[in-house]
Amino acid sequence: MLSSTGVHNLRYSTRSLCRLSSMPSSPTPPSSPLSLSNKLFVGEVPLFVEQALNNEIAGTLRANFVSVMGHNPSPSEAKSWNNSLRELAYMLREAHLPSVYIVLEYKLPISGKRLDVLLTGVGNDGKSRAVIVELKQWDKAHKTDIENMVAWYSGKKEALHLHPSEQAASYASLLQGWHTAFHADEGPAMVTLYPCAFLHSANTSTCGDLLDDRYAAALKKAPLFMGNQRQAFITFLQGHLGHGDGKPTLDLILNSPHKPSKKLLDHVNTELEGQPVYTLIDQQLHAYNLVLSKLETINEADKKAVIIIKGGPGTGKSVIAVRLLGALAREHRTVVHATGSKAFTTNLKATVSKQAGTFFKYFNNFSHEGNETVDVLIADEAHRLRESSNGRYTPKDRRSDRAQVEELIDVAKVSVFLLDARQVVRPGEVGTPDLIEAAAKARGADVHVLELDGQFRCSGSEGYLEWLSATLGLGGAADVSWKDEYEFRLVDSPEALEAQLQARIDEKFTARMVAGFCWKWSKPDKNNELLPDVVIGDWQRPWNRQEKGGEPPHRHPYTIWANQPQGFNEIGCIYSAQGFEFDYCGVIFGPDLVYRGTEWVAVKEASQDTVVKRSKEQMVTLLQNTYRVLMSRGMKGTMVYFMDPETRAYFERALKSQ
Repeated sequence: MLSSTGVHNLRYSTRSLCRLSSMPSSPTPPSSPLSLSNKLFVGEVPLFVEQALNNEIAGTLRANFVSVMGHNPSPSEAKSWNNSLRELAYMLREAHLPSVYIVLEYKLPISGKRLDVLLTGVGNDGKSRAVIVELKQWDKAHKTDIENMVAWYSGKKEALHLHPSEQAASYASLLQGWHTAFHADEGPAMVTLYPCAFLHSANTSTCGDLLDDRYAAALKKAPLFMGNQRQAFITFLQGHLGHGDGKPTLDLILNSPHKPSKKLLDHVNTELEGQPVYTLIDQQLHAYNLVLSKLETINEADKKAVIIIKGGPGTGKSVIAVRLLGALAREHRTVVHATGSKAFTTNLKATVSKQAGTFFKYFNNFSHEGNETVDVLIADEAHRLRESSNGRYTPKDRRSDRAQVEELIDVAKVSVFLLDARQVVRPGEVGTPDLIEAAAKARGADVHVLELDGQFRCSGSEGYLEWLSATLGLGGAADVSWKDEYEFRLVDSPEALEAQLQARIDEKFTARMVAGFCWKWSKPDKNNELLPDVVIGDWQRPWNRQEKGGEPPHRHPYTIWANQPQGFNEIGCIYSAQGFEFDYCGVIFGPDLVYRGTEWVAVKEASQDTVVKRSKEQMVTLLQNTYRVLMSRGMKGTMVYFMDPETRAYFERALKSQ
């Protein structure tokens, strides 16, 4: 993607933007609507060509970048402006498209992603068309055995990346599902969209692998043009755009609302509704019905609604979330599901099609969405809310002045927050019922709070979870009457832990091993082999594989760890395991949290979690919550190896208490 904010001082008073009804005829400062998230650069192709070929546009983008973000762009960004935009300008000049319009860095709906280039014009059928161009500076790349992934070289370093055609096609699919200019519930869409990729520095001898048959489906959706295929690229652009004025098409795109198509909503409902795993009972149905009824009356009341659903591990919070998503899609409501967990959201996306996956977002995706953009926002695992969606590297022009919880309430007519406050495992996670309720009332919302106490994990044993919370010093009841309902074992070694879990797998149950974050988490070696970081005596295993970036959800390392057989040979930490469940879970209780005398003590030196270590006095609570999460992933049983003998002895005493 091009990373630019290029609108500063682009000769708007000449033949560029004066014909755009939404644009002034004088230079627009970065704070104007033009500089906002969805249309950072808009103009006629001839002006863009002039600016790019006179080597002015890169300087303009650099100056605007500095004025908005307060620092210089990276060398790679500056290189992309100099090289990719100039090469594109050559193609557009040769194609002779005087009436075509160009948009740089167009923001996709309900997403932090941006298109490199969007071109608008008229096709040879006389109808409005738009072309997405994904630009790459690659000069060397080859195929891989991972679906729709390729390897390219940045200097001497090789990196995995989604195939450029698949990347462009995914952007088109998102627009066709969520932007009303590109879909219609009845009849044809107003604008027909064609994605493509242009690798101006590549040729078929150095990047020919990208045209391999294994990528045929992606190439059919979005053709890829290399540096030695320029005439084909020009012909493609001329055929789709060069037959009329692109201004009306541009206006349609910039002025049409974002709303999912009925076809997409029906698709989501078909995938999610009616599955036995998502059956609701008792309090789950209460919560489900409350959301649907509030949505029916919300327009009459002219008032937002916020529904807070509290429940411990295994009370069915995420089941409610998924059933709501399916039911609301069936009613053609605009609904999105959001979490603060990369592992959890990735795994949810892996269970549905790519189109349905666009409904799964992250909490920080809504900073710049309008008020009541969606009917319902479902905030799952809301205990992972952060104070702000702004990150360390959030650019100045993208920073939000609202709390994250306020953004989630603002974006929807009805906001549903599902949470367990005892699952806060990192400093900065602030999601509590009190915080959400206060923010909702401050915005005049109608607030409802429900609590789930039914138990669907841990063999339905609420008693085990109460005992676990009490033993970890987090409140709860200390009796052990649950022992006939749920299998809980202390084992003497990691070898014994692994052997017992393997026996359960041999019996066709699911099982995984998890551990406290007490060992470094290394990247694979030069042969892409995982390093055995988790070492206890002669026993050693690797952490689960880290993501490289760009992997599709069903091939993501977190999904493989949780759902595929090879995941059993890797150890999951709290960031891998939170949100998942297995029949049996084996826990390595590390030396970072120990029981001494009558209290829990955090051992900073034993932890490899740098963020938690910096939390100081909060570290004990975060680690207590961490081990509560790890020890509640097993639906049928939990087996634990304690590295610290005193802590094991404390648990042995707790198991005997009445």
